Amino acid sequence: MVATELIPQSVKRFRERIHESRRYGRNDCCISVADVLKEELGKDLMHPFGRGYRTMAEFMGLINRRGCKTLRDAVAMAAVENGMQEITAKQPRDFDLGMVFATGGGRIVEVPAFYYSGAWHGQTPDGAVISLEAICAWRLQ
Repeated sequence: MVATELIPQSVKRFRERIHESRRYGRNDCCISVADVLKEELGKDLMHPFGRGYRTMAEFMGLINRRGCKTLRDAVAMAAVENGMQEITAKQPRDFDLGMVFATGGGRIVEVPAFYYSGAWHGQTPDGAVISLEAICAWRLQ
């Protein structure tokens, strides 16, 4: 465990925001992870899609227009467009990007997550996600 004073501000803000009401385009599973990685890596993973959507349907429309059928497709595209390379999810480093399984809205979903201090951190409609394993992962090289 990392001493509180050593935790990056981006991670502290992430931990605070996941307890706020979720709002698409402002505080959702993609925005919350993208904001941490933008601060830590200097890359805006939401740039390909924008942040102007207000519903899940609007977000799905945005990613579909970019040729993505799933959230995982959209995350992969955003990662590559931002200079990240796919890596093995078994050897993550702090601030790698990944996709994890989580329970959200009463079902199993895939959500984006960032790796920090031994675990993957993400968000679902139900709140925080902490996972020890990712389905797939990317790293800024």
